[in-house]
Amino acid sequence: VRLSDIYDINFPIYLWEKYCEVFDINKEKYPVVDRATLTAIGQVCDGSRRDIGNGPRSTISAFKVMANHYLGTQSTYKVNDFVEDCLAREISLGENSD
Repeated sequence: VRLSDIYDINFPIYLWEKYCEVFDINKEKYPVVDRATLTAIGQVCDGSRRDIGNGPRSTISAFKVMANHYLGTQSTYKVNDFVEDCLAREISLGENSD
């Protein structure tokens, strides 16, 4: 198994689904993130695009920010929140994610 095959554009979606299953998160009761945002995270954090993101490290960084956003605001983390956090360097991307 090549890790680049696992850490693809869909990795954040798979990971969020697994978190919801393991930690018994009801997505309707606790709308932490929407699917469009998970897709955007995947597009930026795809393991094959090291110039933009850094695969799992960037995804986990985004998930940390996403969770803190929800805990602090009780509002769903949206694509514009993700973009703003990337621009504010709240999320580790590319070479800065080591």
